[in-house]
Amino acid sequence: MGPHIFLLFVGLTISLGDAALQPAPCDKSRKVFTEGWGVITDGPFGSNYTQDSHCEWLIKANNTHKYITLSFQSMGTECSYDYVFVYDGDSFSAPLLGSFSGKTDPQNITASSGSMLILLYSDTNYVLDGFRAEYSVTSCPGNCTHQSQGMCVVNTCVCEGDWGGKDCARRLCPEDCGATQGRGSCHLGHCRCSPGYSGQSCSLHRMDPSGNRWHWLSHSESGLSPRSAHTAVYHDETDSLYVFGGYNLNQVLGDLSVYRFETSRWEDEKGVLLDDDSSTLVPLDPHILATVLGQVGVAGEERWGLHKSSFFRNLLFSIADNSTLSIRHQVGDSQRPSARTNREAVGCLLSAVELYTDMKIQLPSQRSAVELYTDMKIQLPSHHSRAVH
Repeated sequence: MGPHIFLLFVGLTISLGDAALQPAPCDKSRKVFTEGWGVITDGPFGSNYTQDSHCEWLIKANNTHKYITLSFQSMGTECSYDYVFVYDGDSFSAPLLGSFSGKTDPQNITASSGSMLILLYSDTNYVLDGFRAEYSVTSCPGNCTHQSQGMCVVNTCVCEGDWGGKDCARRLCPEDCGATQGRGSCHLGHCRCSPGYSGQSCSLHRMDPSGNRWHWLSHSESGLSPRSAHTAVYHDETDSLYVFGGYNLNQVLGDLSVYRFETSRWEDEKGVLLDDDSSTLVPLDPHILATVLGQVGVAGEERWGLHKSSFFRNLLFSIADNSTLSIRHQVGDSQRPSARTNREAVGCLLSAVELYTDMKIQLPSQRSAVELYTDMKIQLPSHHSRAVH
């Protein structure tokens, strides 16, 4: 009996010791995190958060150009009474990114100010097990989806040809636009739907009798700004959805936005196409583009729509070398092109724009082509047929 009693006593001692090391639920406390990755939770696993209390967590990056992404692993608060608030900044006067309550895990939340403030508020009554979330600090949003679908360049994600969005997490033409079923085709990074079809992947047919299914008509970067408490009505004669007003968690909105099912695009009340993420692309310096191509290597260039012998690839490297229009293969510097006339130079520029478009780096308007020309610093000759070096 003696040895059995001793082992039981030791086991109880270890159990009590582990329990003593467990952290207590937070209660009117504030913690600051400065590491590049961490876990935020209201208390130990299996215990409830404190009632009639509040807790704060502040995440601070080492500079204001960093992005902080919060990923919820679990969520459980008293619905409509206990909340988790997330701010894009280090104070409660910063923009509110979201307020969450209930048992549904929120989507990933990203702060772009270099700081993120999280507040858990509970009332005097019912409490649940709270939340657990992981955060990460990166130089680009979502680390460009772990750098498998894009590359981080100057705090901006440069996405590969088939991907888009601020973090390169969104496929530009989902399900290939249902091309094999005749629903639509991919054109310049958008699905161009066949008559009668609509949506991001052209999945919704106007005469589809089936129900109880979700259709992805629009994403959060497609023109309509995120909002709640808005009014929406469908107008059959124009086959359009009209959305008015709302609240974006920071200010009251008074705009009218229209979703055209025929084109799967958002417009304002005057019919002007609302900007999406393709029109907010930041023009990149050719030196940066050449650096990107140098980092991804030949295999990576294939995924970006650039073949080793392509004109646009060699044009980028040439511009990065001397900021003038010259065409040569990167296998050697000994061969240089002969002089070209104005017409040939303009043709080269148009070819570059066409290849630029084929890479699915979208040009939202004709003005963008001019901006591309200006940003690339391609020096065209004057009316006199001077040589293009």
